[in-house]
Amino acid sequence: MTQVGGAGPDQVDDRERRYHGALLGVVVGDALGAPFEGHPGLVPPAFLTRIDAGQALLRYTDDTTMTFALAESLLFCRRLDLDHLAATFATACQREPHRGYGPAVAQLLGRVATGAGWAQAAASQFGGQGSFGNGAAMRVPPIGICAHGSLEVAAELGRESARVTHTHPEGVDAAGARLQPWLSLWPTPPPAPTTLRPPTG
Repeated sequence: MTQVGGAGPDQVDDRERRYHGALLGVVVGDALGAPFEGHPGLVPPAFLTRIDAGQALLRYTDDTTMTFALAESLLFCRRLDLDHLAATFATACQREPHRGYGPAVAQLLGRVATGAGWAQAAASQFGGQGSFGNGAAMRVPPIGICAHGSLEVAAELGRESARVTHTHPEGVDAAGARLQPWLSLWPTPPPAPTTLRPPTG
């Protein structure tokens, strides 16, 4: 996803550790929080005790599935390609439909899987206003990894990536805004230039 020419072995190893740690954090945080999604209040201490004892079964959700699908698409295309991203999301949903996809996004990705255009499908949701849920913001960490060092590039890429499933301005802007904390994971200036750029045209 990034060029590494000119970076020393220590810099490359450190960057890879950060990549792995960031994505591992997505999976663990998702799995830990999933049992309480939509439930107000504090996490019951008894549940934390069960986790600590290895007695609780934790499952990641569609947030993790779509995060890794975004990473897969970025790796394959070496850039943000929204057509490829939509197809990758649709394939991931078909492969693991039990991960807790919301009805709206599951329907959208089902339409994409059968050949519908993602742009029209996304824009038609919720009476034509588009989704403004948090799903697009939840999956942006791979973009933060790719665009480290440039908040402007990262925010634009985040907003563009949201458009595949979220067209409401709030849903789009949230995906761009959530990238700011991710950029704190990377040294400044970045150890190597990024090759990832927003789509053109």
